[in-house]
Amino acid sequence: MSLTLDLTPDEEARLQSAAARRGLDLPQYARQRLLSPVATRQPRSRLDEAIALFDQEIVSLETGARLAGLSQSAFLDALGKAGVSALQYPVEEALAEADAL
Repeated sequence: MSLTLDLTPDEEARLQSAAARRGLDLPQYARQRLLSPVATRQPRSRLDEAIALFDQEIVSLETGARLAGLSQSAFLDALGKAGVSALQYPVEEALAEADAL
């Protein structure tokens, strides 16, 4: 089976970054993320699913809000209540910017 995803450039960059942090290439990481919850998957709400995808840096804030059926502001509130940071800033970028100071 083949799967094709239409991602925004920002979503693709985040996915690439998450894969690189785990020492995987993008296809390996995507396969791992897609298959890992299959065996233990329990029904979750659209909001829980969107929060999990956002936390794993698979979707952007905008896409997560859309998946959850919320405004971006309401999705930000939900992220805070779930203890998930709304700032997805790769460590490499933060270190590079700190070195530039």
